[in-house]
Amino acid sequence: MNISHDSVNRFLNRENLTSEDLFLEAKSQLNLEGGMLSVDDTVI
Repeated sequence: MNISHDSVNRFLNRENLTSEDLFLEAKSQLNLEGGMLSVDDTVI
């Protein structure tokens, strides 16, 4: 993908997305049988 960090950041700041919205969007790409999914959105 040829997309800049700044454009993604602007999009996320502009939209009113919840963690459930993100999960529902990504769910089709995940193998949800067994295991654990851990997401950390920390920015240092």
